[in-house]
Amino acid sequence: MRQFTRKDVEDDFQKFWGATYRASGDTITINGITWLSGVTPPLWRIDFSTVSRAGHRYHAEVLLIQRYRVTLQGRKEFYLTSPDEQALPEGCASAKEENVLLRQRREAEQVATPLTHEESQLWACTD
Repeated sequence: MRQFTRKDVEDDFQKFWGATYRASGDTITINGITWLSGVTPPLWRIDFSTVSRAGHRYHAEVLLIQRYRVTLQGRKEFYLTSPDEQALPEGCASAKEENVLLRQRREAEQVATPLTHEESQLWACTD
């Protein structure tokens, strides 16, 4: 269930991404915010433009996804973050075959970065 309003998403974007651009002397303009309905967990697309100090214009999009962590008191604490991305392997005949290769890739990386509880729950649902 969606926990954040358009204003919440815009404020979060400005706090993190906007601050980064402004620190470089760029100006930033949000052109639109779209909620991608039907996606679980909730996901938003922020369409924005920047103008550098040198006057160069750029257009970009950022996706923000709603996540939560459980507090020590057992409450869900919701937050916005960038969704994880994984390059899909080429040449697979099925999603199941891709999942096997993705899992193998993740297991090879796990030595340095163990799965979070949330990630382990997601992987449990991919077979």
